[in-house]
Amino acid sequence: EEGEFGGSEGEEFEDAEGEMEDFEDVTKALKTLPPPKVHRAVKKELKKVEDDYESLVPISRDQIIKKSLWLRSQMFVKEKLLGEVTARLAIDGSKQPSDSYNCTYSGTSSTELLLLLLSTSVADAAVRGCSPRLSLIGFDVRAAFLQCELTPADTNGYQFFTNLPKDIPGAKAGQLRAIVKGQYGI
Repeated sequence: EEGEFGGSEGEEFEDAEGEMEDFEDVTKALKTLPPPKVHRAVKKELKKVEDDYESLVPISRDQIIKKSLWLRSQMFVKEKLLGEVTARLAIDGSKQPSDSYNCTYSGTSSTELLLLLLSTSVADAAVRGCSPRLSLIGFDVRAAFLQCELTPADTNGYQFFTNLPKDIPGAKAGQLRAIVKGQYGI
């Protein structure tokens, strides 16, 4: 199916590790989860990407440069273990041409790897008799993907843009946005 600006739209979005499979799109989430929680989660995610980090900015059609690429966006919603509902806006980077890649690697650790590292460190500290002095510190970089600039200079001259998903509640549904910082999915 052709996207609004000629870009091809892919099948259901799923990242390389299948991490999005526990999430639902907004339409399905509104049928299966409490709608006020879904609305709050979507509003919070839009505030994060548009206001807090300004990774998506409004753009008009006449601001789109010749070497541009429209990428489909989708909002995913998930109910966490204790009933909190969260949303994540992802961009389908599967249609991104290989010549638009640059230094885009952003490493993450799996829970299993972190638990293995933790258990070996605790075991080593116990064997050495220094476990009472053992201190473990963890941290998370909030919205790490949204921190770095993503300009045409970073993408071999491409300008990336998207439409906000049409199934999100409110007036912003379907609106055009320039992708000016890293996003989940690209």
